[in-house]
Amino acid sequence: MKKVFALVLTVLSMVTSSCKKGDDLDPATQSPAPNEVVGKWSFGRSSAGSYWDNGDNYVGHANEQSMSFEFKKNGTYECYTINNVTAYNCRTEVFSFEKGRVKFNEEEGTLTVTPTEGNFKSKDNCVSSHNFKRNMTASELKEHKKVYYYTVTESKGKPAILISTIPDATEYDGLLMTPGSW
Repeated sequence: MKKVFALVLTVLSMVTSSCKKGDDLDPATQSPAPNEVVGKWSFGRSSAGSYWDNGDNYVGHANEQSMSFEFKKNGTYECYTINNVTAYNCRTEVFSFEKGRVKFNEEEGTLTVTPTEGNFKSKDNCVSSHNFKRNMTASELKEHKKVYYYTVTESKGKPAILISTIPDATEYDGLLMTPGSW
């Protein structure tokens, strides 16, 4: 009897240890990411104009934008967005971070992001009352659920993803994201 009990415990421990919490996909909001989009993708742009302070120190471009996604095979994602504006000697930086579930519809060429957590951060070197860091509220998380159209493509001979809120976008009305590393 002890041998049977030990065998049952061994099998039960093997079964439960192979099932990690969180590995189950929620079919309503998740699907495995297609192999060609798994990984880190980045888009960035800055203006040609730049600012210098009175001491001849570089302050920054007049404006900068970047957005980065990491799509994971298990149907989760992370997204980082940065927007900076410089005017004279004042620089305002706004960051957002979110992560959650992603569902790909390869037939329609769409991906739907459903954030489960995130935060905002603002830095202003001229108006300190604009500086904050806080978590997204439940209503903000709901507002950030978005459907994007995506196309796997190339840019300068390297893999790229074109992401847009409209179908059949070009790189002029979408974000041409290239492999990133961070």
